[in-house]
Amino acid sequence: MFLSWTIAREQQSRVPRGIWPTRRDVTPPQGLRPITDYNIANSYREFIIDEPRVVEVELRRQFETYIGPVKGEPVI
Repeated sequence: MFLSWTIAREQQSRVPRGIWPTRRDVTPPQGLRPITDYNIANSYREFIIDEPRVVEVELRRQFETYIGPVKGEPVI
């Protein structure tokens, strides 16, 4: 019930300024386009499986705090 309430159009319309709503039928923050208009995952897969690059910039550790450690072999 909480998730249904959270993603309801009425609640998404109240999302604080500067945060994109999760619904497509709710307008984004003033001055911004819908989040799907931005190229936010450009080459993400290639980046995250490039171990030397990820380790070099220490982003792997940061990502692991959010999504957990990488497991298994990369799917190519």
